Amino acid sequence: GACLTQQGYNYCNRGDAQAALEIWQEAEAAYPENSDGFIGSKINQGMALQGLGQSRQACQVLVKALYGDRLYGICDVTSEETLDLSAIDPSLVNAIALRNLGEVLRAIGKLDESQQVLEKSLEISEKLNISEQINLVQLELGNTHRANYYRLTNLYERTDNKANTRKDAIAQADLALASYRQVRETYPLLQIKSQLNQLSLLVELQQWLSKIKQSDLFTYKSEINDLIDWLKNSSYF
Repeated sequence: GACLTQQGYNYCNRGDAQAALEIWQEAEAAYPENSDGFIGSKINQGMALQGLGQSRQACQVLVKALYGDRLYGICDVTSEETLDLSAIDPSLVNAIALRNLGEVLRAIGKLDESQQVLEKSLEISEKLNISEQINLVQLELGNTHRANYYRLTNLYERTDNKANTRKDAIAQADLALASYRQVRETYPLLQIKSQLNQLSLLVELQQWLSKIKQSDLFTYKSEINDLIDWLKNSSYF
């Protein structure tokens, strides 16, 4: 199994997601069901399916990794079914599967479910005190709040309830920024990714508030300058 898993990564690194998927499907059979190796193979399959643009199938594979054969409708865009997150064992492999599932749910537009799943992944990662996972999940939580911000700015154009929609959009941007700020400098590349996300979101927020004639609500000018200075002085550029 381990040998096949590595072979899959080799294909993936070469950009051949289809070959990687087939290898990881084969690797799955080498592990006992519900073992870490089995769940890890499912996580890898989900990653390959995402690379192939098949987010719904990736979602189904990850749900199967976490719940076995129990079927959930959560991967159907129109379904309002939710997952029983209390049933998940607090293990590292489950925290990773949940993080990937949160990413995939965001890709198919299920933002509330994405947030719930990512918060569960964060809870497990914090319980296990695995700082790299905590950082990765914070980054993904930020991305989900940011997607919600985009949804609300689009809604703002069409709604009569502009004041509340604007307030909700700014709140989601604030939550995204708060998550991005949690990413620690112990992981420099992750931190840079997070700082770039913060900067681009702040610029977008400033432009949007200016467009809707609410520039006075933008309170982050000094943070933009601080981020630019930090990135300028970073040894990675």
